[in-house]
Amino acid sequence: MIEIEQVLFVCAWLIIYFILQLCTWLTLRPWLSSTLALPASFGASLLCSCLISWYLAWLGFSPVFMLGIFLLLTGVVLGRVQRARVGILSDLKVGIWYYALFFLVFAIILVTRMFHPDINGGEKFMDHAFLASIMRAPLVPPLDPWFAGESLSMYYYLGHWCFAILALIAKIPSWIAFQLVLPTVASIAAVQFYGIGKLLLNRFSLLPVISLFIVNPAFINQYLSETGTFYVLWNSSRVIPFTINEYPLFTFLFGDVHAHAMGIFNQAFFILIIVYLFTQWQKLLNAERAACAVLLGLSLGTMPGLHSWDALIYGMISAFAVIFLWCYISGEEKREKSSHVGTWFSMLYTDIVSVCKNRKATSDSSSVILYLWILSPIVTLVSYAPFFLMMRMYGALGIGFVSAKTTLSEFFLMFGLFLFLIICTLHSDIQKRPYLLLIAVPFIVTGYFLIGFVLVLLAYVIARHEGVADFLIGCGLLLVLLCELVYMIDAMTGDWHRVNTVFKLYLPAWLLLGTGSLCLASIHVERFIDRRFDSENIGRINGIMKICTIGVTLLVIFAAPFIATLNGFGDLTLNGHAWLEKHHPDDYAAIEYLRSYDGWAPGTYALIEAEGGDYQYYGRISSATGIPTILGWTFHEIHWRADNPPGWHGERLADITAIYEQPDRSSELMAKYHANLLIIGAPERTRYQIPDSPDAYLPYLVPIFTKGETTIYERVQ
Repeated sequence: MIEIEQVLFVCAWLIIYFILQLCTWLTLRPWLSSTLALPASFGASLLCSCLISWYLAWLGFSPVFMLGIFLLLTGVVLGRVQRARVGILSDLKVGIWYYALFFLVFAIILVTRMFHPDINGGEKFMDHAFLASIMRAPLVPPLDPWFAGESLSMYYYLGHWCFAILALIAKIPSWIAFQLVLPTVASIAAVQFYGIGKLLLNRFSLLPVISLFIVNPAFINQYLSETGTFYVLWNSSRVIPFTINEYPLFTFLFGDVHAHAMGIFNQAFFILIIVYLFTQWQKLLNAERAACAVLLGLSLGTMPGLHSWDALIYGMISAFAVIFLWCYISGEEKREKSSHVGTWFSMLYTDIVSVCKNRKATSDSSSVILYLWILSPIVTLVSYAPFFLMMRMYGALGIGFVSAKTTLSEFFLMFGLFLFLIICTLHSDIQKRPYLLLIAVPFIVTGYFLIGFVLVLLAYVIARHEGVADFLIGCGLLLVLLCELVYMIDAMTGDWHRVNTVFKLYLPAWLLLGTGSLCLASIHVERFIDRRFDSENIGRINGIMKICTIGVTLLVIFAAPFIATLNGFGDLTLNGHAWLEKHHPDDYAAIEYLRSYDGWAPGTYALIEAEGGDYQYYGRISSATGIPTILGWTFHEIHWRADNPPGWHGERLADITAIYEQPDRSSELMAKYHANLLIIGAPERTRYQIPDSPDAYLPYLVPIFTKGETTIYERVQ
């Protein structure tokens, strides 16, 4: 059950986060309008705290000093910038609904984590290992807990870094902080989507939030077909054979604190900034344009370290958005001129020259070039320049062409609700341009029905180009189309060759299609209401619509715990390692001992435990403590490192076996990896031929802990 200590940990986590959020909001407020400053501060606070703490560690300082820097910067802004003190109370009064939404979502998702807190299953061992490693030794780059002697420079670890530093400041154990990450991500994303709704909608501003908490049609199909309730949620994320099709609610409920999951808050932040630029650019002062460009650059600059796939996706979307914004504004400014290709190049040349000569924007279109074509990319590249230089990723081996076909039925089981909304809004456009349907004919003839369907939708969206909602829908459709044409070649082969591509692209596609379709459908409904009702009744209709919107949103959000219970639940707790104490008490006792072990300084030693493959009960001690081991989940390391350094795979496996089975060589081989701890428990006895005599490892190794089947030996220094 929930203990008072766990409640205090949750309170400490929220206090630290809201100190960062309020400091960020107060710092942004002089440069951004209240429409953006408050919702954006929820995501920007994490991005800025991650940036500052990472650079502190890189320069050799403690990353926990980050909190002091936030407070100092806020004090300077409030003290020296007069406009920073204007409108604070009124902004909070209007923005109280942002905080109400944050706390509601946080509480709901936290409850679902209490149902399934075990750090076991999926990739939870790996995710906690990264979190624990950073908290134990916050170095840059962090130590790889499953590859002693090397760092995490081959993996995008900034998400784990960001939340590990929050836990360090709040003095929260990693196995509790693990449960707080996804509720925080979901809450921030919900606030950002509510901010998008406030920008685009009048009566239905909460509706975009629904896209984070609804199930896909496959879930409903599985539930109605009487599939065993335990498998309903899981099967709904495996719609397309040999792929993974996660959607946000599944990600929040399944509980992997993985890079793709933590990246959701930054994706929502990026979409918020893009929507704001599309809708407000011509109304903004240059100071606010510069601030927006910096935030956009920071979001993009963080993506490679947060989740590199997001950087590929949203870097492309950012380029599209900036080009479209410039074209639209240039067309507005020079509408009287012809719009042939030569004119567009002439306008582009004129704007670039004006920016270069005057070093400032002379028009709205010139300011797009100055701030979004120049300033934002500079911030993107500079923000984490040392991180980019440290990265050594070997997983991507090139681009391949997809041979498998996704069926239309599978596609609708994944995105059916959004596709229905899009098709409904396209009804009049199809009547105006029926000839665009012919685009699908050659693809239908050749059997590529999905590609034909997506291209037709894309053609209508481009032909209509009805604002930023259509832009988001178009980008989502492009991502789906990419998944049907190409895939990233990696260590996954055979039928599973495109699993990572579909996995990593479908989640952003869900966010883009969900936000765009819900906003677009709401805009069409609002237009219908304005046409249908007179001014005397419109006030009453607005009140009814707002109540309905709030009711539907609350219903969807509150459904999450009930969906989570389909997989059953045990004792309600936030202790992610409570299952260890119940099912592996000897290992749990050893882990508790190692958490207080101070034989050597953190970061200078490693431990030895059995290697036995991925997704098994191996690598459990290094995962729980963050202390590096020679080799954890082998396939993951192969996927990340390939053969760098050359021959590591066979060498490390042979060394682990020799350490356990040849006691006379144990100390020598352990010294090779700076390891001073040897774990012998049930997994080791199963995997290796352990000597029967407990004195076999003496005198170079001495037992320092024993409970049941588990013994810890320490190498004599």
